[in-house]
Amino acid sequence: MPDIAALSHEEDGETTQQPQLPAATPLDDAPQEAQSARSEQPSAVHRHEETQACAPSAHGKRARERRRRHRRYCCTSFVANAPVHGNCFQWHTDADPELIQSGAWHARHGAYANGTGGKPLFVSLIVYLDAQWRPQWDAETLFLDAESGTGVFVQPRPGRAVLMHQDALHRVSAPSALAHRPRYSLVWKLLFVPKRTQMHAQLALTREGETICRPEWGPPVVLFPNDAES
Repeated sequence: MPDIAALSHEEDGETTQQPQLPAATPLDDAPQEAQSARSEQPSAVHRHEETQACAPSAHGKRARERRRRHRRYCCTSFVANAPVHGNCFQWHTDADPELIQSGAWHARHGAYANGTGGKPLFVSLIVYLDAQWRPQWDAETLFLDAESGTGVFVQPRPGRAVLMHQDALHRVSAPSALAHRPRYSLVWKLLFVPKRTQMHAQLALTREGETICRPEWGPPVVLFPNDAES
């Protein structure tokens, strides 16, 4: 079973040092089956079909080129969540590279457990957006160890962020009736790609796998302490 870890960082004065996130690349280049994240709150998608035919133009070609560059270099893998009282949510994982058995991603990296040394690490970053959120308003993010039937939860707090392995089983809980408001958050889907320099290759040999942990962030919450070293 893959190692699963979660950690939180707060910007409310309890933590003074702003962590530097490691180099990451968007998940847009990953195969479609890897992007299995579900929004905590479903949103409608409105499509507008252009009915007026128009001749190709230089302006249109430039616009298409800008869109092509945008898709290549810009990360758009954000999920916006706004659960309200009465909503119901399912347990899910955001992605698991071990389940990818075909396609260009599999041809390049193969199927592997998330966190395997030298392989891209699938990571989600949850950011809670509300300037105020009281504990009695609930809407915690829940993490589950399916084998033992136990887990942990993270309360929303202003400025709090949660960095987690994407194969962690989790779901949101709805706000309580006392909240009288949605609980807002953003989720950013990332890949942490190991650097290919000789120094980083030597450091990788000293640890069992890739990790989201950094010493300046303090110890993480580990769901599988018997298996996880990170």
